[in-house]
Parts: sequence; C-alpha cells; structure tokens
Amino acid sequence: MYKSQDLKDWTALDPLFTGNPEVDGSGVFWEMPVFWKMDDKYILLVNPIPYQGKPAVAIYWVGSFVNEKFVPDHKLPKRLEVINRMLSPSVALDADGRTTAMAIIPDLIPAELQLRQGWTHLYSIPRTWKLVDGTIHQAPHPALEKLRDSLKAFENEKVGPDTHLRVGAGHQMEILTTIDPNTSRSFGFYIGKNQENGEETKILFDLQAKTLIIDQTNSSKEELLEPRFEKGTLPLEEAEPFKFHLFIDGSVIEGFINDQWAFTTRIFPKFRNSNEIEIFTDNGTLIVEDMKVWKLRPSNNLVDF
Repeated sequence: MYKSQDLKDWTALDPLFTGNPEVDGSGVFWEMPVFWKMDDKYILLVNPIPYQGKPAVAIYWVGSFVNEKFVPDHKLPKRLEVINRMLSPSVALDADGRTTAMAIIPDLIPAELQLRQGWTHLYSIPRTWKLVDGTIHQAPHPALEKLRDSLKAFENEKVGPDTHLRVGAGHQMEILTTIDPNTSRSFGFYIGKNQENGEETKILFDLQAKTLIIDQTNSSKEELLEPRFEKGTLPLEEAEPFKFHLFIDGSVIEGFINDQWAFTTRIFPKFRNSNEIEIFTDNGTLIVEDMKVWKLRPSNNLVDF
C-alpha cells in the first residue's frame, strides 16, 4: 500500500495482505487485484498466474480493513466461479448502486487458430454481485434483458434418458429455465450440438457427486484444438428445483445457477451448423417446469475500429 495527501507525493506502507501458498494454494504471483467494499465487509480478489500446471483463476477472501491492513475472515480463499475461465474482473457501481463486474474470458486455444480467426479473448457480460454469508453471489445484470428478441417458451416438459428436449438452435441465445430433477441425479445441457458430425459440448450437473462437469472431448472436429474436460464442486441439494440461466454468444457460454453460482467456458465447433441446444438426463426423469428461450439482438455498441 502507498499513501498520499495530494496524489503526487507517496509514502510506502506495509503490504495490504500477503498470502500463504502452502496453506491457501494462492500461488506465487497475483495479477490485477480488486479491493472492494460490500455492505460492512471488504473483498480482496486476486488472479494467481498459472503455476505448476494449475491454470490462472480468480480467487477471493472476505474480511475487514483494520489499521490499513486486510484481515480475512477465513484463511482459505474461494473461487469466483465453479469452473473458472473468467479472470481479472473490473468492478464498479451502476446507476442504481449495484456492484457490477465485467471480466476477461480467455480462449485458451493455440496461437495458430487465434491468428486464423483474427481475434482472441473477450469480455464477459456484466454481472451483479451480492455478498451473502461471506460468499459472492453472481447473476446476469438486468440491463441484458434489452437484448432479448424472439421468444420460445416451454412448460412441464418431461425428459428421460431416451427423450432429450430440443431447446432450439442458434449462436446468440439466452435460456432461463427452472428444472425439477425429479428422479434424475445426472442431467444437463448439450450446446453446440450437431446431429450429423457428432460435435457437442456437454454441461453436466451430477447431484450425487455435487459436481459440475464441462465435457469438451467432442466439442470440435478442429484438429488444432485439444479436447478439454473440466469439473468443479457445486453444492446443489438433490430435492430442490434449480434455476438455470445461460447465455450463448458465439464461442462463449456463461451460466448462472440459482443466481448464486456461475461458470464460464469457450467452445469452437468446426462447423457453423453445430448450434443445437438440448436438455438431457443420464438417468431417471426430470421435469422442465418452465423455460424461456430468447434469440439475442446485437448490442450495437459503438467502437472506433
């Protein structure tokens, strides 16, 4: 920390906070920290760089600011997302006073493919943050509703192992649904699916293992891409209906569960028509109590290039 009375002459103080990698797994070097007050607490979020085979990840502590030092409530940090492709959030208050965050979502693809595409990485959609019992809860910012276009609705649809529910097809979609697991303990979404060539990304919620899995072993026929298989801990209660909110925009998938947990990934199917979306279950039956599916309009942001 540094201190100044005039923003010209600065005095170095002690460090705001120092991690303990052997205990908290916080790595050896942090980038782009966020120090933010929410209610009567402070959040310190950092982005450890890749280290010893572990990818970059956004982690945070919640605590107090005492005598110009951050004092965490708990030794161990929390991950910002269940499956974390989202890094370095920029945080601000919106016009209504909501804590709002946008972050970088890297693509993690080879440079040769980046060069062929002509671009790399992107920003997330804006999210709102709330601090609940020492945990950041994330939800899509309400301003995103202005992008909704044509609507397709479902109610009380039963899904079994042999009866996938075809949600629709598209590259810019918003899906808002409440799902009752009923007797299913392993279910989810296929995104970027192609019935003809087998491309598909599988997003699986395993209630018994309390795990979210993003299976990209068949996500793309592009030879330059390595198949990926990612998983994270998701403490869902088996008997409860769940609210799922998905945004699909080209290569990026951003998901929110119960306006609390979030996950992010990128997909790069080789074929343009690999764009179907389905709900499936691996066992038992589930009920899609209600679901709204919107095609999304461009945001028409003005840029100078």
